[in-house]
Amino acid sequence: MNHTSQGALYILPEPGLAQADWLHQLLKEDAAKGPVEAALPQDEAEALADISGLALTPFNHGNLTPARHDMANWKTLISAHDTGPLYLVRNTEAAWGYETYYTFLRLAGRTSFTEISQRGPVSIDLPPLPLPSEISSILITICGGIGNVIQATPVLTACVENGMATYFAPASDSDGSSLAALFEDAMLPGLIVVDPADAHEVVADLVLNLENRNLLSPSDAFFSPYRVGVDLSESGLYGAFLRNVTGMASDPAATFVGGHSVEVDDSLLGRVVVCPGSKPGWEPKRWPHMNELLTRLDNPLVLCLDQDLAIYAETQGLTPITASNAQFATDLELGQAAQVLRAAKAVLANDCGLAHMAAAVGAPTLILFGPSSERRNQPRRDNVRALSLDMECRPCQGRQTGLGKLGPYSSSCMNDFACLKGLTVDHVFSELQTLFKEKG
Repeated sequence: MNHTSQGALYILPEPGLAQADWLHQLLKEDAAKGPVEAALPQDEAEALADISGLALTPFNHGNLTPARHDMANWKTLISAHDTGPLYLVRNTEAAWGYETYYTFLRLAGRTSFTEISQRGPVSIDLPPLPLPSEISSILITICGGIGNVIQATPVLTACVENGMATYFAPASDSDGSSLAALFEDAMLPGLIVVDPADAHEVVADLVLNLENRNLLSPSDAFFSPYRVGVDLSESGLYGAFLRNVTGMASDPAATFVGGHSVEVDDSLLGRVVVCPGSKPGWEPKRWPHMNELLTRLDNPLVLCLDQDLAIYAETQGLTPITASNAQFATDLELGQAAQVLRAAKAVLANDCGLAHMAAAVGAPTLILFGPSSERRNQPRRDNVRALSLDMECRPCQGRQTGLGKLGPYSSSCMNDFACLKGLTVDHVFSELQTLFKEKG
């Protein structure tokens, strides 16, 4: 990473900033006064190449988040500018989750800088992060879907195994409600699960804040997995964040949920469990042939919410789930659902929260992937198989160009969602039989 050793440093932490006319003019004016350096995504360097006196430091491997694997290089670059001004470039029209770049700069050793946007400059002063040797207690708070939260649990496992007093405050991003009940009675000594509403009462040496802006404090180490801009597993990103902040390594397979002592009706145990749900707004992740598959199974149990069945009944392209040979469990608490999955003969699921629960409890699990990315979302556990079609247009999760785009309440497909429709019942049933043989 070549760079100048004096003058101003402008950091463009993500794509889409270098084309801004206001920034182009500002850099021209600043470079005319003296040495100026700009760090920006490799693919956007050409947009600023015509500015005389501006030194460019291109980077790749995603946005400048605190989960990067090259933090040592960035510490070197930023320390070379420790006596000059540092400008973090921001697009205020796409401001969501920008605090993740603040944490990146704090990790790189810079706690005071100027955030600059089309609205002008704003001075930012933040406390330094504690050194790893200063951390004996930690609060981890997260706001996400059930699957997102479960993918963060290897971070908790690592903290507990390293002797940390570990507090966990999980919240749902659907309505802000607490997900603490899902992780109580997790049989992980040293883990203290707290309701997010009570998280402010926890006193810890470090707060790792994973996309929970409702609880965000200036001293938090904040990370938003939605500002990564690179196709990595979500659990791996959380692990990289933990390593950069604390020096601790984590195992992405060490996911868990609680509910070990919860009682459920014995008739719900030992069954093939089918999970047809997905988070609200992500309907294209639902396999349309669930009902026909159910008719081929012996006494299957459908585990979902009533709203999931309503979506299958009312959404164009999906078939209502009405199989007469199936039993439906639509009113279980989270801990009860964990127990049902823990005792399942096998689990078939869309890419959804219950799929991650099934993986975490060790159930033989087959997850169907269509427009979503198995590289990003698939649980990294030996009891899990993923099934998808090899199509050039998939996955389209996070894409802005191509035949399709998968996003919350904003999905579209010019190929009629062939990636899931093309997964035939015969194919899925055959994979389930293989799963029985491998895990039985």
